[in-house]
Amino acid sequence: MRDIQIVACATILENKLASSNLPHAVSSKLSEQFKGKVFLPETLQAAIKREKTMLDELTGSGHVSGMGYARVTVDPTEKLQAACDKMFGLQVKDDVKQIPQFRGLRAAYTEMTGDTDVRGYIEDPNKLRHLQAAGFDSSTFQFVLGNTLYRRMIGDYQEIGDFGISLVVGQNIRNARDFRTLESVRIAYYGDLPDVDPENDQDYADLGNLSDEKVDYTLGQKGGIITITRKMIINDDIRAVDTIRRRLPRAARRTLAKTVWAPILDNAVYKGDNKALFHTDHGNLDSTAFSQAALQGMKTRLYRQSEPGSNAVLAMKLKHLVIPEDLWGAAMSLNQTQNFLVSESSVGNPFYHYFGANNENIFENPFMVDSNDFIGLADMAEAECVELAFLNGQQEPEMFVADNPNFGQFFVGDRIQYKIRHEYNAIATDFRGIQRNIVAG
Repeated sequence: MRDIQIVACATILENKLASSNLPHAVSSKLSEQFKGKVFLPETLQAAIKREKTMLDELTGSGHVSGMGYARVTVDPTEKLQAACDKMFGLQVKDDVKQIPQFRGLRAAYTEMTGDTDVRGYIEDPNKLRHLQAAGFDSSTFQFVLGNTLYRRMIGDYQEIGDFGISLVVGQNIRNARDFRTLESVRIAYYGDLPDVDPENDQDYADLGNLSDEKVDYTLGQKGGIITITRKMIINDDIRAVDTIRRRLPRAARRTLAKTVWAPILDNAVYKGDNKALFHTDHGNLDSTAFSQAALQGMKTRLYRQSEPGSNAVLAMKLKHLVIPEDLWGAAMSLNQTQNFLVSESSVGNPFYHYFGANNENIFENPFMVDSNDFIGLADMAEAECVELAFLNGQQEPEMFVADNPNFGQFFVGDRIQYKIRHEYNAIATDFRGIQRNIVAG
């Protein structure tokens, strides 16, 4: 029985230390302390926590080193991170600005692994001991390169245009704690307040309970794997790695935008009343082709949308015009023409600069496949039409090392892989602030 317990504890020890992210020297110390013994998992976890607490105290502002006096130095891994960051054009902190950048991808790999021939593993025990003493292991290169690529990816992700997400979401962004069903409620309005005359014993009337419209949805997961191959490192092909890094933020932004626009472009069911989002009963659908008259009709329909419950006119203003690329010329002409010539007479154009002097409120939607349809939007501060939720408020995609080989081995199948994950979903929460003309082919 004791032999079985020792084997079980050895497995627990190996797994816990592998996932602890402790430096190799500290991990080895704990391994020696618990090896060949029977212990409770809680005892090992407490020992790991004590070591991490001590490391945090020692490295709060750098490692303390020296004999007989204390001085603060930069952690070796921080130096590697700075050299890698600078290789990809990232800004670094002042205390590591003097660190030179790596000359290339292969130089970075060799420095962090000692594998000068890029074989993918090390057999020389002296080299292994040297790396261990420096606090490096098989995951160092993966994590340092991954950190650099992730920071660069997030910077680019934040700079890329949002494909019109802000037009239909506005500030209607939600933080979801888990993948369970989310519920969004559109509360109705009170009608006009009735007259009261307390002096003639007329009591204040009960305004009644407000009705509501409920929609529900769950989060989805998006993601994939990107691969850095051994061949890229041998060929010092930093351009290929950087191209992968630059393509990723755009793909993530585009995927998010398609999710946000999907209920609008697909005319999804509005769960508040189980009718299509654009429906004659909603007063937000027409079939007239693009023209001044059609735009005027859209503006009027939007203005006349009524409050749920009270039926009072919302009087919303048409703020944004969303078009396919095919209607660009017609939309720009309408917005920039001050007067029309009709039967040799000049007629003023009410939509002159209506969408901005520089057409800033006209959005060419790359996801609109019908060349004749067009969409009108109110200010989303007045009518939140689409709700967007992210898991734990994580609005940017995340990146993780997808495989982590044992020490002495640097690749799994001649490749290093990173997992990209983005968790969110969007749903139509109101039809009143959005109009669409669906024009027959």
